[in-house]
Amino acid sequence: MDKEDHPAFSVFSQNLVPACKCNSKRLKSLVGPSPGERILHPYFDSVLSDRIVAAYFSDLGAIPRVETRIVLDPADPCFAAAGFHHDSVIMRTGIHGYLMSRWTKFMRQPWLIVPDLRFNPVDRAQLVAIIADERVRNDESRDSKNNWDSVFLSGLLDDHVVDWLYAQLTKPGRLPNGPLL
Repeated sequence: MDKEDHPAFSVFSQNLVPACKCNSKRLKSLVGPSPGERILHPYFDSVLSDRIVAAYFSDLGAIPRVETRIVLDPADPCFAAAGFHHDSVIMRTGIHGYLMSRWTKFMRQPWLIVPDLRFNPVDRAQLVAIIADERVRNDESRDSKNNWDSVFLSGLLDDHVVDWLYAQLTKPGRLPNGPLL
């Protein structure tokens, strides 16, 4: 909570949490105009243990279009809060620039982002398994399914991206560990 508007909470132990720069990027508004819209709190909102954000890549190639989207089930009671949090906090950070830089590095050296891609997958299903396993490693090592690397990897698991990646990885003449473009 903002200590200017809520000074009593500035020393409340559950308000004193290590926060990324996301917290300083948000607006002062903690709630939105529609029912359920609000900022999510790391101690009080268990929905943060679920995957709520993923990248979305379109116009695939050297410079794709990158967006983020809510992947939480729209029937989830926290869906409105997740959307408000996305728009009020996440979208005000440098996440899109970060996702673009990861994409660029992934195009040049896929194994730096997904180490098991040192060797080309034998089929599409293996590619999905490799990316999904790397996402689990990121989720667990960072104690969050919504860290920016997991957001990136979630976007790679979209069917249209998997199809495009598999075609790039298995292109005739491409060497293992070689660039994708």
